[in-house]
Amino acid sequence: MASGDAVPCFGPLGHGFRIPRGADVQHLMVAGGIGVAPFFALGGLIRSSPGRKALLYGAATPKHLVCLDDFRKACLRVETITVKGGKRKGLVTDLLEEHLAASPGPWQLYACGPTPMLRAVWRIARARALPCQLSLETPMACGMGLCKGCSFPRSAAPGYTLTCREGPVYEASQVDFEHPAAGGHA
Repeated sequence: MASGDAVPCFGPLGHGFRIPRGADVQHLMVAGGIGVAPFFALGGLIRSSPGRKALLYGAATPKHLVCLDDFRKACLRVETITVKGGKRKGLVTDLLEEHLAASPGPWQLYACGPTPMLRAVWRIARARALPCQLSLETPMACGMGLCKGCSFPRSAAPGYTLTCREGPVYEASQVDFEHPAAGGHA
């Protein structure tokens, strides 16, 4: 391709994060690895919202933590943790538990990352009855719901949801991470 060539595409696909309004809402964005990408835009959108905002960002190593200065501008407060190396070692859900223990809320959680991390955030939110939106990282081959490659177990009704059409962002109560098919996506 050459500069200026037209590229056929279709979109936007699916549904994004929905931001609740309220002066006392505390927004916590929980990111794992490449799951940090959607939080640049979301951080910019909630920057003008009243209430506290923070990005909790976990990665394998410090070199995997990308664009930190950009996220600090968009999200105001960024806390990082890595599995290996770095100042703080552990999982991003460790940071989440600390934040939830330090303040009564009310909270609005947003999460994007690998399935095991999303499952852990889902369990934390469910145990505390917290509002939580999850951006699922399922493979989306066709983007139109035809191939069913992005299916994920539903909790509200039997069957599966198609992430490309009905997601990728869901209220945590809409998906079922305890279903055996929920672990198949990385």
